[in-house]
Amino acid sequence: MKTSVAGTLVRAAMIVMLVGPRAGGQAMPQSRAYPPEMLDSLPRVLAWPSMPWSDSLVRSGGPTLTTVQFLIDRTGRWERGKLWLVFGWQLGQQALTPLVEDVLNRATFTPAIASGRPERALTQMTIDLGTGEYNIAKSLPDSLSYSELFADTPPERLSGPPMRYPSALLRASVQGEVIVEFVVGIDGVPDPASFRVIASPHPLFTEEALRVMKGSRYKPATFFGRPLKSTVRQPMIFSLRRR
Repeated sequence: MKTSVAGTLVRAAMIVMLVGPRAGGQAMPQSRAYPPEMLDSLPRVLAWPSMPWSDSLVRSGGPTLTTVQFLIDRTGRWERGKLWLVFGWQLGQQALTPLVEDVLNRATFTPAIASGRPERALTQMTIDLGTGEYNIAKSLPDSLSYSELFADTPPERLSGPPMRYPSALLRASVQGEVIVEFVVGIDGVPDPASFRVIASPHPLFTEEALRVMKGSRYKPATFFGRPLKSTVRQPMIFSLRRR
């Protein structure tokens, strides 16, 4: 058995590979986005759309309040695809995301200002999807976790337990990829209560992936030089191909 720096284990025709964290399938931003604390002025809402589905949402009896983070570009438009729900899981991310995206697609903002000029801004906004009321946060609370999409540098896995191919699946020539989402604190330690399996072809792969990731330590994400508590997606590949 051979262990590489990248964390790949190879035995005979077996490969178990823990690859770098993914940002929900999106690329990292090409240029820096400013947090609220470093802006001369926050983005302001110029036009806020109606919400024709709000009455039915209220009648459903579920919660309507959600807090989201997104990027506003230098022209005052939100950057599509860069959206993260930090509150509102009671309805489920899949249910809320299209509603929030619909609102942001039709809303317009003034650009944020830093050092006297328009800049990209990381914006945190609380929206009541039932009443249409909203509030833009003046700072980013440390208690919340942030998507890798909004970090200057993503988390980096530094160490962890050896990765093993489940013997029963190796004998059966079963292979596949597990994707797990979890929170990495500013100390680089994953929050054990935050783990969520996004995809897995077999429970034994899931068990092994969780064992490895819960025991791993990370270099935390950073934002303007400070450690950032972040939510990441970590893939783990089980393959029977030789490298």
